[in-house]
Amino acid sequence: MTQHEQPLNVRQAIFQQNEEAEWIDLIHTPGERYRIRLKGEDTNGAYSIIEVIMDPKDEPPYGPMLHIHQRTDELFRILEGKARFQVNGKEFDAGVGDIVFVPKGTPHAFANFSDSLLYMQIMFTPGGEEAFWQKINGMPLDEMEEVCNTFHVLLVGPPLQK
Repeated sequence: MTQHEQPLNVRQAIFQQNEEAEWIDLIHTPGERYRIRLKGEDTNGAYSIIEVIMDPKDEPPYGPMLHIHQRTDELFRILEGKARFQVNGKEFDAGVGDIVFVPKGTPHAFANFSDSLLYMQIMFTPGGEEAFWQKINGMPLDEMEEVCNTFHVLLVGPPLQK
């Protein structure tokens, strides 16, 4: 096999209509919903993509706890609204069209403190991290730490505060 040839089963073209992806509501952060757009198994483990919608709300938590992914890099792309990020101890706002890259091993959190909807896309490399959201669907916060450990995610602090 030459270096330009690849086995036919290495990668497959994928088309997924927007309506086909199912939203998952998280009970520990009301108003926060996720949907899996591309699974790691679809890309032979190269990456996975999820989307997040966070409705504005008056009471905390406004987003996930400060955490570290030990296995995956994370790339955020803001599609609508504005997100407050804390990455490696620094806070900043990201708006429509902005990209935030968080390498594995970096403490980070995000929140929606605005009065409008936040809609963003998150890509994980390598893939497989999307299974985390399937596993925690309907799970109370106090039961999540064991699942986090399974997916090599460390909870290292509270969610962001206004």
